Amino acid sequence: MPASQSAPLPAAQGGAQGGAREAAQAIKGTGRAAGVAVAGVLLSGLAASGLLIGQPPLASRGAGAEIMTVAATDIIEASASLDPAKAFALAAAARQCRAPLAYITLSNAPGEPDSFIRIRSGAYISPPYHVGAAPMRVALPFPNPYSVGRGQLTVEGRQKGLRATLYPTWVSPGGRNGNVIDIWWKTDKPCGG
Repeated sequence: MPASQSAPLPAAQGGAQGGAREAAQAIKGTGRAAGVAVAGVLLSGLAASGLLIGQPPLASRGAGAEIMTVAATDIIEASASLDPAKAFALAAAARQCRAPLAYITLSNAPGEPDSFIRIRSGAYISPPYHVGAAPMRVALPFPNPYSVGRGQLTVEGRQKGLRATLYPTWVSPGGRNGNVIDIWWKTDKPCGG
C-alpha cells in the first residue's frame, strides 16, 4: 500500500471512532511539527539577516559582495601591493585606525590568458597588476569612508577570466574597461580586527 494511503483500523482498536481519534491526534501532531518547522525557518531567516546577532540585514548593507578589512598585523605586508606613491600614507592611516585598508584576492580562471588590470576604489587607482592563475592578494583603501559600509570598485584593463575573491566571488564578464563591483563591508572593525 502506498505511504500516502492508510489502512483502516481494525474494530479491536476502536474502529471508526478510534480512527477519528487517531486522525485528530495525527493532525494535531502534524500541526505541532509544522509549527516547529515554521519557527525554525523564521529563526534561520532572522539569523541569516543578522538581526539575531546584532548585524543590520544584508539589504541595508547594499547589494553586492562583501570585502574584508586588512588585519592590523598585516598592514605593513599588505601595503606592498599599494601604489608606491601612496602606500606610506595609506598604511599610516590604517595603523592609526583613521582609514582601514581592504583586501581582495585576484586570480584568473585556469586556461584563460593573464589579466592586466588596475582597480579604482574611490579616488584611488591601483598600480597595474599582472594576474595569472596563481592567487594574488592586493590591498586597497575602501572606496567610501569606512563608516558608510558600501561602495564600488571598478576594474580596468584586459580581464577575461578574472576572479576577485570576495563573498561571493566576483567573476569578470570580460571586456577591457569599467567593470563595476558593488561591495559592502562590516563597519565594526576600523582597526582591522
